[in-house]
Amino acid sequence: MAEKTEKATPWKLQKAREKGVVGKSLEPVHACVLLGIILWLHTQWPGVQTLMARTLQVMLATAGGMTLSPETACRMFGDFYTRILPLWLLAAMLTTGCAIAGTWLQTGVIWSVKALRPDAGRLHLMKGVKQLCSLQSVHQLIRHVLKLVIATGVGYWLWTRTAPQWFLMRDMPPERFSNAFLTLFCRGALLLLLPLAGLAILDVLAARWRHLKSQRMSRHEVREEYRQREGDPHVRGRIRKLQRALREKTRALGAVKTADVVITNPVHLAIALKYQSDSMPAPKVVCKAADEQAALVRRLARRHGVPIVENRDFARLLYHNVPLNHWIHTTHYPVAAAIFRALREAHRGVHERA
Repeated sequence: MAEKTEKATPWKLQKAREKGVVGKSLEPVHACVLLGIILWLHTQWPGVQTLMARTLQVMLATAGGMTLSPETACRMFGDFYTRILPLWLLAAMLTTGCAIAGTWLQTGVIWSVKALRPDAGRLHLMKGVKQLCSLQSVHQLIRHVLKLVIATGVGYWLWTRTAPQWFLMRDMPPERFSNAFLTLFCRGALLLLLPLAGLAILDVLAARWRHLKSQRMSRHEVREEYRQREGDPHVRGRIRKLQRALREKTRALGAVKTADVVITNPVHLAIALKYQSDSMPAPKVVCKAADEQAALVRRLARRHGVPIVENRDFARLLYHNVPLNHWIHTTHYPVAAAIFRALREAHRGVHERA
């Protein structure tokens, strides 16, 4: 088998992306889900706490006169779960949205039906054995050990600084105990989130490197892809379109020397006009260029003695509204007439002085 030493082409990477094969990591997803849990606890836990307290109060208040039966128990728990279900649904939606955001931040939006299709190749026994003994498995083991070390270190560091508060919580009433516990838990989760975010960034870079390495190609594959793409009608059509545009630009630059005037922006645009009153109904745009091409048009105009007139608004109008080798619009006649009149008067003045 030929050695795969060449970088993957953009076309191959795009095809892999269409199949859902991209370089991504689960660590950003886990970090985003943890952030979602922290947000939910911080915003919704007081409501859960109040609901549980009210339910317990009702149960204790009616305990003496209530006959416990399956119907009563079902009604009681059904009422409780009906009230708490929206809060749990919000938690599920928030964590799911955070998981999607963690994937989207890495890969962007990918719509791939191929990734959902069953693939018997994924169940290949030898491939599974190779994956267990691969460098990726070693990387996963190191990553999990790092996460365990980080969690243990953050937990120990937090315990050494909050141990007195944990002992004081024994004498707190239930509501204060719940709030204090939630505060300490969220603080610890946020402290844990910071190193996990750094680990997630490193793992994303490693995942992209592994993906690019797995998509490497041999020289034979690069040549075959080039042959296939050259046979693609869309590619051939785009090549022909670019070739036509290049030929038109070349002809247009050659027409600058026969133009009567060049209208400039003055830096970014240059439009060459030609007008012969005996054979043309209106001035004609024989060349239009922007940026570097505009600088080339100005140099050609100076070389061949074509007048250059600066008119920002008129240059923008001609560039954006008049196609190449077309007459200018009737709305442009007054400005064009003033320019050509000024050029004739300047030319007549030069001849009179001569």
